[in-house]
Amino acid sequence: MSAARLRTKTGCLTCRKRRVKCSENRPHCRNCSTRRLPCVWPTARDLYDRRHHCLRSNSRTTISEKANPHAVDGLGRRDVEMLSSSLLLPAHLVTSTSTVFRCDLEYKLFHHFCDNFISTLLLPNSHPGFRRDYCTFLGGLSLQFETVRSGILACSAINLYMLTNDERLRSASLTYYAHAILIVNKALENFNSLIDKPSDDIVNAIIYLYIYSLWGLDAAEDASKHVMGAVHAVNLRYDRSQNAFSMSRASDRVTAESVLYQSCLLAIRRPFLADFKVDDDLIMRVECTLQSLTFLDASAAANSPVLGVPLELYRLILSIIRLTSSRVPPNQVARSQLQGKISVWESTICDFGDSTGNIPTERLQQDLSSLALVLYVLAASLLLDLALTMMEQKQTSMAGLPRLGFRWQLQTALGILRCPECNGQWTRCFLAPWPLQIFGYVVEEEKDISLVRSTLHKTREHTGYGEVTRLLGELAPIWRDRIERESPFPSFPVIPQEF
Repeated sequence: MSAARLRTKTGCLTCRKRRVKCSENRPHCRNCSTRRLPCVWPTARDLYDRRHHCLRSNSRTTISEKANPHAVDGLGRRDVEMLSSSLLLPAHLVTSTSTVFRCDLEYKLFHHFCDNFISTLLLPNSHPGFRRDYCTFLGGLSLQFETVRSGILACSAINLYMLTNDERLRSASLTYYAHAILIVNKALENFNSLIDKPSDDIVNAIIYLYIYSLWGLDAAEDASKHVMGAVHAVNLRYDRSQNAFSMSRASDRVTAESVLYQSCLLAIRRPFLADFKVDDDLIMRVECTLQSLTFLDASAAANSPVLGVPLELYRLILSIIRLTSSRVPPNQVARSQLQGKISVWESTICDFGDSTGNIPTERLQQDLSSLALVLYVLAASLLLDLALTMMEQKQTSMAGLPRLGFRWQLQTALGILRCPECNGQWTRCFLAPWPLQIFGYVVEEEKDISLVRSTLHKTREHTGYGEVTRLLGELAPIWRDRIERESPFPSFPVIPQEF
């Protein structure tokens, strides 16, 4: 017996009146075109789904708003002004939201995305022009294309769920995510990769599919295929005969850096069980592009809206990950090369703290780009030490990770995390999880474990990043084992007594 399905309300009114299935092709569906019938589409009010009534805000439309001649299907002047300010779009274009958003929940999610989530996805120290241009670009796409709009609503809903723990938002996010996948696949059905290039809406729709997978909890296993899809789309988007991507807009740089960063993240997030390979062609061509500045009046760090640290450092970390995954001890030449490269990066941050981890007071007030560079270098150095130690001890799993003892890199990192100003900046940034993951592998004392754990919890609280939840689950047994070994009172299994 087939499962019961709810009837769609998004078909044209002509097909609904005739009680036939509508193909939903706008502006003229297949049935109406074949029979030369007038194809009439429902308004936003007709499409309102009363199943979302419980998620509506408690606000009520005032008498003045009802009488407002500029209100369109419940979207008053104040709503138009707020959306116009968030999207940096002309008000007359924003009024079109009355025909694309079906209920109050979608307005709420769209507001959250424009006012909050999009700022979380871009580095706060990047040039403000990136947020301005990208928000305008993405806002226009979301109003025009259902593919982008569904992906954005899914991401906004899952982020709000992670921040509020409202299960209704989690359910809504899954609905939007499933719908986004459906319509993206439908859009790709007639796509010919030999002659076509993915449009802006397709590329960005795929990007927000992997953002949903990584920022939420329910589709983490889908992240790899979505990122690979985005890499393929970006490579097709730009002519392979060119030496670099054509980055005429700030949004192009955001797109390229986002795809590259997420590729690197998937490749390094499981250091001892790597299951994702970064596209070398993508790295090479993006690297050429990043040598130029999008905003000539800003520094190189301010011209990086997503990557946050130099691409050369990501390359080095990927080399270390390949070493940990091979489980074959490197020869002396390869080992010396890696250690030499790490030493070069360590020399660039040596003035941040001394060998005991003491940080000069004047260095505490650092911008995010400096903090990111230092913490990523320290984490990469510790990961290399840990990988070489495991190979020397012929250890092939994470069970009972070896103890490294005193490491100046760890002490320096812990000193940074103890600084309230630095900790406050770092826990509001999506770059935070990976270095904290490596520090979590090597901390031994309970007070240091507590510091790393609390920093991860603050990061999740501030950003709603689902990746942090995954890391806390991975690190919990490692920390529990170390705390129990340090405890003077060993724990014994409780034997149930019979009465």
